Amino acid sequence: MGAILFLAVGIIAAGWWADLASPRRVLMAGCVMTALVGLALAPMMASGSLTVVGLFLCLALLVMGFVYGPLGAWLPSLFPARVRYTGTSMTFNLGGILGGGIAPVLAQSLAQSGGLPYVGAYLAGAALISLAALYPLRGRTAGVAVETPGP
Repeated sequence: MGAILFLAVGIIAAGWWADLASPRRVLMAGCVMTALVGLALAPMMASGSLTVVGLFLCLALLVMGFVYGPLGAWLPSLFPARVRYTGTSMTFNLGGILGGGIAPVLAQSLAQSGGLPYVGAYLAGAALISLAALYPLRGRTAGVAVETPGP
């Protein structure tokens, strides 16, 4: 329960950083940090030490804040005003369905078949795929999307 406070700290820090730089840049940094956390998952969770496991959870939730925090500013900037609410809602909720539904089932299967290193590799791989998806969107996140006049 105490580790969840690190998520709050991560969200606040990510929001502050996104205001200074850009939400896309913070999201990309969060993806890199998530990949590193994925590599740390197996050794830290398998350590047998309650302290080390607690530190891992704090670290993982802190990093999650850097991915979750900037979404509120970044997602709406991807859509023109006439579809902004629908586009943002569908994107966020479909991502939640895929991440919240499929990921735990796949992680459980990986843990049973190959152990924690496979779960960590899955986390790192998902973070790298997210990073690759963010890269081509660089021109669209410089503030609010511009609405072009219609006929």
